[in-house]
Order: sequence, then structure tokens, then C-alpha cells
Amino acid sequence: MANTNAVHVETFDEYKERFKEHMQMSRDENGVIRVQLSTKGGEAVWSYQLHNAMCQLWKAIGNDKENSLMILSGFDKEWIAQREVESFTEVEQHPDKNKRFDNGIIDTTKIIENFIMDIEIPTIGILNGPGFHWDAAVMCDITLAVPEFKFSDGHYVMGMGTVPGDGMTMLMQHFMGKKRANYMSYTSEGITAEEAKEYGLITEVVPREKIFERAEEIAAKIMAKDRIVRNMTHNIVARPLRRRIIEEMQYHVTAEMYSTSMMGYHHEFNDEAFLKEKGLA
Repeated sequence: MANTNAVHVETFDEYKERFKEHMQMSRDENGVIRVQLSTKGGEAVWSYQLHNAMCQLWKAIGNDKENSLMILSGFDKEWIAQREVESFTEVEQHPDKNKRFDNGIIDTTKIIENFIMDIEIPTIGILNGPGFHWDAAVMCDITLAVPEFKFSDGHYVMGMGTVPGDGMTMLMQHFMGKKRANYMSYTSEGITAEEAKEYGLITEVVPREKIFERAEEIAAKIMAKDRIVRNMTHNIVARPLRRRIIEEMQYHVTAEMYSTSMMGYHHEFNDEAFLKEKGLA
């Protein structure tokens, strides 16, 4: 008999409760976990609190070996299409530089790194309605989007302008090619879901009324194979993106956050006008 006990790993019920302000979650008897980004039971509102919750959730899901496959989506008819400006203001104008560092550098890095490094099961992302910060769904092994979804990275042109370094441009470079990504980063010109499929950013374009059903169909096909085969296939699928994130993510984030500091950038300037102009909010 072993001399020590295994350390307690948070159960699904425990982390479902812990994250209930930011996500609605369920899991079936086969271990398929369904995560909907949702602020207090409604459509997701982008904030530093949601930002941090996502960083932590990816680790919790990865630590739970009862999970077999994850389906990630927004709630109801939106991905993430609303923002809580006060949340960003509290951090960006906070006198403690450590708080700004923790949110701006550490969390912004870990929201990407933790997803791709810690989750070792097949993943399906659903962009089920309009929204921004589509990076988590695109990092999934398979990504579905509704026809009306528009992809862009508006950092360079929003407000005072800042470096597009929090993951979306890196993902566009990885999946779509450097020249298309460069153009979108400088101009913030968006592309349609059909164009995103053509360029390799997503897998399928599916009507809203059928998109969750289609995700379940794909999940059932993946789940038909043995757990070892599923998980090792995921590791092969995720390997190229893992390599890119190791090599580049921290540099991207540091460049963005340095520019925001030097420019005195705050989210409350005129980001909302940009989002509405691009049809993202």
C-alpha cells in the first residue's frame, strides 16, 4: 500500500459551482462536458473577471480525468458580444502595478496557454452568434460558426490603437497564413464565416438552428473510439499550435501590454463604436 494519499482533485460538481457566475456547465455519463460562456445565467459579458475565470477553468477541466470531450460555446444567441467597461477601468487605472501586471500579462497569456497546454481531450468550439474574442473557439480541434459570424482583430484601429497581441492575430497567422493575417491586423477588415472556412480558420459554417445538433453529431463520432485513441489523437492535432504558442505567445502579449502602457490606452475610449461598426456588438 502506498505511504501517502493522492491529492484531492476538484470534482466536476465542485468546479461547476465555483465558476457558475461565468459559465454554465453540464456533463453526461460518457464524460462529454458542455461549457457555455454565460454571465450570471445570461449571455456572456467580457470582463477581467471572465478573462481570469477562463484561465482557471481550462486547468480545472484538464485536471479532471473524468472529462472525455469538451464542447465550448456562447450562451443562447451570442458568443461574447458585450463588455463590462467598469471591470477594465478598475484594473487599468488601479494604482497597484502588480494588479495590472497580473491581469494584463499573466492572465492574457494563460487564457491561451492553459487552453492548449492543459486540456488534453478532443474539443469542439461553437461560435453560435455574434461576438469578439473568438480565440478559445478557434483553438478547439474543430470549430463551427454560424453564417453571420464575423472575424476581425480590432486592436490596431480601436480607440487610440494598440498592438494586436492577445492571441487572435497569432491564431490568424497560424491558420490563415501570414499575409492575410497581416492585412487583417493592420486594417481590422473582417472576414465572413464562409471566408474563415475557406482560409482554414474554422471547420464548418452551420445555420444557428442546427449548430448545436451538428456539434453533437461530431462529438458522437469522436466518442465512438477508445479513450486512449481519442486523447492521443488530440495531442497530435494540438501539437503544431502548442509549438507556436510556446515560441510566440509571451512576446505577443508583452508587446501589446507595453504599447497600452506607453499609449495610456483604456478600454473605455471608443471601442464600442468600432465593435458596432464591424457588426460585432
